[in-house]
Amino acid sequence: MKAGCILLVLATSAALADDSLKPPNDEAWAWLGDINMMPEGGWIPLVWAASKDSIGFVSSKRYVREGSIVTFWMRWEYKPQSRYPSVLQRAQYDCTKAQYRSISQTSYTANNMGGGSPESLTQLGQWSPIAPGTMGETIMDFVCSINTKKK
Repeated sequence: MKAGCILLVLATSAALADDSLKPPNDEAWAWLGDINMMPEGGWIPLVWAASKDSIGFVSSKRYVREGSIVTFWMRWEYKPQSRYPSVLQRAQYDCTKAQYRSISQTSYTANNMGGGSPESLTQLGQWSPIAPGTMGETIMDFVCSINTKKK
C-alpha cells in the first residue's frame, strides 16, 4: 500500500451499482455520506487522501489507450467547505514515462458536480512527472492496467 493514500478498487458490477458511497468507519470521513457514486458514469472510487479531505474517482467509461498514453475522466470530491468541492478532469497518463497532464478541468461550487461551474479550463497541459508512492502513481497503475480501447 502506498503512503498517503488508501487504494480502493471495486471489482464487481454489483458494487458499482450501489449509488451511495460507504465511507470508512471514521468520523473524519462522515462528509462522504453525501457523495453520490454516480454509477451511470462508471465512477470508481480509487484514491482516498490521507488528509481525509478528498477522494478521487476514475470513470470506467470513455477511456482510450493509444500506445502508452491513456486518456480518461477523473472526478475529485472534496469536503463541502472547500472553495470548489467537486472537480471534473479529463487527463492523460503516459504509462511508459510515468507522467501525466490535464486536458480539461471544470470546478464546481457543490459536491457531485453540482452548483455552478465558475472555472473551466480546456487546454493541453504540460507533462508532469509522477512521483513514486503518491496518489498519482496509484491512479497511473490503475489506468495503465486497462488494455482495452473504449470511447
